[in-house]
Amino acid sequence: MGSELDLFILTGLPATVVAVILASAIAVLYSKKSASFENSIQEWKFPHVTYPDEPFVLATEQPKIILPNRFLNELKPLSQDVLSLRREVYDKMHGRYTTLGTDHPIGIQAIRTDLTANIGRMLPELQEESAYALEREFGRISTWTQMGVYDKLLQLSALVNGRMFVGLPLSRDQDWIDISIGYTMAMVQGIRAIQRTKPLLRPFLVPFLPEMKALRDLQSRAAKILRPHYEFIIGTHQGADTEKKPARNQYNLISWMLKQMDLQRTGTDFDHLVHEQLFAGFGSIHATSITVTNAIFDLAARPEYIPALQEEIQTVLDQEQGHVLRKESLPKFRNIVAWGRRVVAKDGIKLSNGQTMPPNATIGFVHPLAPYVKTPATLKSPLDYDPNQPPLSEFYPFRSYELRRLPGQENAHQFTQTGNDNLNFGHGTMSCPGRFFASAEAKCILIEFLRRYTVALGPGGEGEGGINDLKRPKNIVIPGNMQVVPNFTQPIYLKELPEVLPAARDGAT
Repeated sequence: MGSELDLFILTGLPATVVAVILASAIAVLYSKKSASFENSIQEWKFPHVTYPDEPFVLATEQPKIILPNRFLNELKPLSQDVLSLRREVYDKMHGRYTTLGTDHPIGIQAIRTDLTANIGRMLPELQEESAYALEREFGRISTWTQMGVYDKLLQLSALVNGRMFVGLPLSRDQDWIDISIGYTMAMVQGIRAIQRTKPLLRPFLVPFLPEMKALRDLQSRAAKILRPHYEFIIGTHQGADTEKKPARNQYNLISWMLKQMDLQRTGTDFDHLVHEQLFAGFGSIHATSITVTNAIFDLAARPEYIPALQEEIQTVLDQEQGHVLRKESLPKFRNIVAWGRRVVAKDGIKLSNGQTMPPNATIGFVHPLAPYVKTPATLKSPLDYDPNQPPLSEFYPFRSYELRRLPGQENAHQFTQTGNDNLNFGHGTMSCPGRFFASAEAKCILIEFLRRYTVALGPGGEGEGGINDLKRPKNIVIPGNMQVVPNFTQPIYLKELPEVLPAARDGAT
């Protein structure tokens, strides 16, 4: 791509989007073949660098209009009736066939209110479950051992997630764990199968795809397991054995969704509850596994940072009674991210510059602090606050911690904080309702992981570089929905830390 181009090639876009692009001179980034899509994504910075203050389109199967940061304040206050995050999920996840993103607010409302409000109360249980799950999935590793981590973290995330979503003892029931993980993986496979099916044939072929049958079977299995729990809690399960009552059942998503149903007077729809339970688990298990895998890969590539993190964790926990986490004691971790969340404009939106986004257009924003993006003049880069920090293209786990030590920045640069300079979890009315739980869950897992293990890329504890020129496992770009995920099969080296094992194994049984 040369710097003289004013417009990328336009192909395969719906007529409404084409009309807007031609009328507004929006640049387009696209790839004719999915095999070269990753290269296109790597080069997508070209339109943003050439047109730093103009919209452009990523011409994937579901085209996405990417807006510059200056429009964020215009869209931030718009309601769900105008901008819909759920509709974006519905479109991206093919909700017509998968039911993801359908208009059922019970689960979202329970997460936004009850789950978020009870995170502090549930932190000890998250920590306990993380310790139990790590012992179960990783166990004792006395010498440097090569292994894949994603599959183990998937099991681990299902256990920790289940503790908050369904409670004990169900959260440790292997059938439920298999359903939770199986639904997550079957949903991903189902979405990919739909994407491989020609759009005109989908209404006729998709219901009969084996991947969709697998999803329906998992939903049926989940309903058989969950229904007795629903009935017990709402008092309709006659002759229930009170000794089998789920531990702390008032503090899990089952109870909170039933509470929302009661508040909204919708009646008890068990199929609806099962759908919302699986949908919540799908998002949480998948996202947590990816987040923690990426964090571990980053640390394996730069193992010199691990001792300082372990020292901080132990110092903080030594100040807490019984080494038990409180909401105020969570160490601050921050992942390196590149993209903000995307939403759908239901009825179209007219911007202040006169450009119009068509109805049902998918809209996103460039993350203003990504390492390949020119930070808008109205925002400050971390390097503006502290020019002595490493460049943004380099992994540096203490970046936000150091910024919070500067005068006036004590309460800024938080992982869950949204703003024009932090779009990890969206912003305004489109902020992710489960971001506080997602953050707490990932941190608990990482804290307990680093109390037990160290990681590296090489068998002698080596990170990137060295005589073998080791490299961090490369992320994978999924062309259909532009998702960037870690390499699920790439192994790294792990070894336990005997000096912290006694304290770390408290409550792990």
